Order: sequence, then structure tokens, then C-alpha cells
Amino acid sequence: MSQDKNSGSRRGTIENDNSRNDQEKDHSGEHIEEEVVETSSSENEDNDETTFSQRSQRNEGTEIIMRTLLKLRKEIKDVRETQVNMMNAQMNQGVQNENRNDQVEIGHQGSQVFVTRAQWDTADSRETFEKMGVSLVSCLFATEELLASNLRGGKSKINKNSPQKPALNQVIISAIQEAVKNKFPATFKKSLFGMAINNHITALRRQNNVPVEPDAPQELLMNAEQ
Repeated sequence: MSQDKNSGSRRGTIENDNSRNDQEKDHSGEHIEEEVVETSSSENEDNDETTFSQRSQRNEGTEIIMRTLLKLRKEIKDVRETQVNMMNAQMNQGVQNENRNDQVEIGHQGSQVFVTRAQWDTADSRETFEKMGVSLVSCLFATEELLASNLRGGKSKINKNSPQKPALNQVIISAIQEAVKNKFPATFKKSLFGMAINNHITALRRQNNVPVEPDAPQELLMNAEQ
């Protein structure tokens, strides 16, 4: 009987030890699982932070690239516009030079009074200074301006009651007078030059049914140039 009790006691002790071992294993397993979960969670957080950082870096890099491309595009556009403007300026300058080459500056260099080459050739072919002067006046003044003006302007010396008319542009008249005098230095007379222009204006008024001074002397109406 004593042996059976001892045997039973040993078995009970062994079972208790096994039970404690099992419990310790269970607790150990739980701790391991918790550590694994905590480690996994920590790793996930690290991965998330790394991924976010990488994405932020990529986004920042993309923004820098986009800004650089936009700046480069604007610079290219500015360069093209500058090139176009330079080409247009060169073309316009060429056209101006061609037009200027087809014109003749009358009077003296720097007078800034120009006629076309054809107009100058016509005026230069006239046989008297009066006719040359009238030809240039016709080129440089519109008919409407001639009808409304006088050579020197001011009140009429013939009819004091006539309305005062403005003078023709004296810069142009001076250039015409100088050109005519240069062509006919021996025969040129300023008084006859002025009379020829006034005769031309009077003839234009008659042609266009514009009233002329009723008591104008006949010599002012003679030799009017068309």
C-alpha cells in the first residue's frame, strides 16, 4: 500500500510539473506572439514612414522638374518672340530703305521734303523755273489744300473784304523754291516764282467752281499751270 501511495504521489507531482510546464509554455507563447505583433507593427510604421518620405521626395522632385520645364518653355518662347521681332524690324527697315531709295529729297540734304523719282523726273524736265515750281507744288500739296490756301497766306491784297486764307506749308515751299533756283540759277526770280504758284491756284479754283477775287488783275490769271 505504501508503495502505491508513493507511486501515486510521484505521478501527481509529475502531472503538476507537466501542468506548470504547459502553463509556462502557454505564457511564453503569448509573450512571443505579443513581441512578434509589436515588432510587426513597428516595422509597418517604419515602412509607412519610409514610403511617405519617398513619395514626398518624388513629389518634390516632380515639382522641381515641372518648374524648371515651365521656366525653360518661357525662355524659349521669349527667344522666339525676340527673333521674330528682330526679323520684322529688319524687313521693315529694308522696305523703308527701298522706299527711301525710290524718293528724292528736294531743296537740300536734310530738308525732309521728298517726292517720288517719277515726280522729280517730271518736274526736272520742265523748261522754265515757273513750270518746274508749279509741277512740284502739284506733287506736294493736295488739290483741296491748294483751293483753300494762298502761297503766303494773310489778307488779300486785291480785295480787302475777301476772307483770309491760310498759307501753304512754308517748309515745303522753301524746299521747292530752293530746288527750282538750283536748276535755274540764272533766270530764277522769287516774285515770278510766287506769281506762277498763285496763278496755278487761281486756275484750280476756276476749274473747281470755287469763287475767285472779282477784281484780280488779268496777269495773275495768265500762264496758269495745270
